[in-house]
Amino acid sequence: MSRSKTAVKKCSLDTIGNSRRLEIKKPKEKEVNKSKERYEKKRAAKALTKAAMYKCFGLKSEINEDYRQAYMCNEYIFQNGSRVTSNYCTKKCCTVCNRINSAKKLLKYGPRILGMDNLYLVTLTDKNVFKGKLQNNVREMFNALTKIKQNMRKTYSKSINGYRTFECTYSFKNGFNPHFHFIVEGEDVANLLVELWLKQFPTADIGGQDIRKVDKSKKSLLEVFKYIAKPVTKGYYNAKAYDEIMRTAKKHRVTDALGSIRGLGDIDEKVDGLDIEGIQSQTITFKEEQIQVWKYVEDLYDYVAPDGELFLGTKMERKTSNAIKIINESKSYNKENEIKERPQDDIFKRHREASRDVIF
Repeated sequence: MSRSKTAVKKCSLDTIGNSRRLEIKKPKEKEVNKSKERYEKKRAAKALTKAAMYKCFGLKSEINEDYRQAYMCNEYIFQNGSRVTSNYCTKKCCTVCNRINSAKKLLKYGPRILGMDNLYLVTLTDKNVFKGKLQNNVREMFNALTKIKQNMRKTYSKSINGYRTFECTYSFKNGFNPHFHFIVEGEDVANLLVELWLKQFPTADIGGQDIRKVDKSKKSLLEVFKYIAKPVTKGYYNAKAYDEIMRTAKKHRVTDALGSIRGLGDIDEKVDGLDIEGIQSQTITFKEEQIQVWKYVEDLYDYVAPDGELFLGTKMERKTSNAIKIINESKSYNKENEIKERPQDDIFKRHREASRDVIF
């Protein structure tokens, strides 16, 4: 298999004396960089997922199979010419799949939302809760939201047009903070939503609720179209807490289009400037066209071909490296249950030590 990066290709030797060369058009540098940056982001998400899931294995959680599938998600990249594909687990605990799902939802519903008038971002939350209390609290929050929507429709003849997501953060000091993010049409709807929420949760801190006017831009949508929970928050990771969040999220519909909002039918890779990153199938411009299988090697934070070639050949960004270090050094699980050796493929073991200096 040729690994040549030459920009020209000689004509057939059957034509004797013909020294002409066939120019092969190079992709523009900007296209190459963007194509590579997308996979560097995917690589970062992959590395975070593997680190977080590895810590969760020792918990023997009821959703341990989800963690196993997330750990092996996107483990191989299959290249055919300039097109690359992979297999995905679609689990809520997988950072890679969360990125893809968020991008798809943004692409599907974003243009519809931006077509509405008078947009408001609303955040609703109850009091923080601590370990063992999250599932009951979140169930009450979802039940209250159902009552509020019915009340708005029957009593006030109003409906919520927009989009809703669920998010949960955790800190050792403050515990869990489950909350909803909405982007809705109309200031009156936004104010009524908060008013009825506080009637359902009279002990909730009024300062924890938020209403703000937003403009019609992709940036305004990003607060809604994002992760359920990040593994590392403010320099802290706790596997037991992360597991409690994921077990809770698995029981609920964490995103929902509301009222008159309907998603676009056929989704292209780009609609009105909303670019989907991390989609399952992509065209890459930073590697030569070939048929190849790339395997993720955790020690290198890169995908590697059987002959040792690196897919990216770049360092992991410092922010992600620091987050992985925080996860690896966390001690929030039973050490006796820790997996002593992570699953690997023998064909790539010989490459790990030999190529370590390429990355670090």
